[in-house]
Order: sequence, then structure tokens, then C-alpha cells
Amino acid sequence: MSKISEAQVISALKNVFDPEISINIYDLGLVYKIKIDGNNVHIEFSLTYPGCPLEPEIRSQIMTEVGKIPNLKQLIAELVWEPAWNEERMTKEGKEMIKYIRGF
Repeated sequence: MSKISEAQVISALKNVFDPEISINIYDLGLVYKIKIDGNNVHIEFSLTYPGCPLEPEIRSQIMTEVGKIPNLKQLIAELVWEPAWNEERMTKEGKEMIKYIRGF
């Protein structure tokens, strides 16, 4: 049984989109930590602001997309608030996408 790689998890997370911004959560910088222990994956993620009502939808998407990885045994998606999210957490690709969305 092959072990799960971080690249597999990142690829899956790039299929999870924040519905308000239409950017995947990885490039948006909402994924804070990916911990892989054999075939168990623990993901720490955040939201763009406290009180955001999209947590259940985003968590469900994480569970669905990462859950497609072959040989996955356990998946934990944990919501964290520290440090607070800001646009500096975004990847280069995410920053380019937000510029395009905002029209500049």
C-alpha cells in the first residue's frame, strides 16, 4: 500500500473552492497545515473571517475531495483561527486570481 503524499493532498485541495471568492482554498491561503502520517491526513484550515457561514460547506468539500485519494484511512479537517487569515497567506497563483476577479 503506497503512502499518501503532500502533492496528492494539495492537488485535492485545489478542487475545494471558497464559494464567495471562487478561488480554491489552497491558493487562497486557507490551508494552514497538512500533516500526513502514513495514510492518515490531518488538515488545518481557516476561513477568511470569523463567523463566516461557509465552514460546513468548505469542510464537506475537503472531506469529499481529499477523501478521493487512494488508500486514505483517516481524514481530519480541523478549523483553526490562529493566525488570522489575511491576503498575504495567498499563494502567488491566488494573488493573481484575486487580481483577475477584482478586475485589476
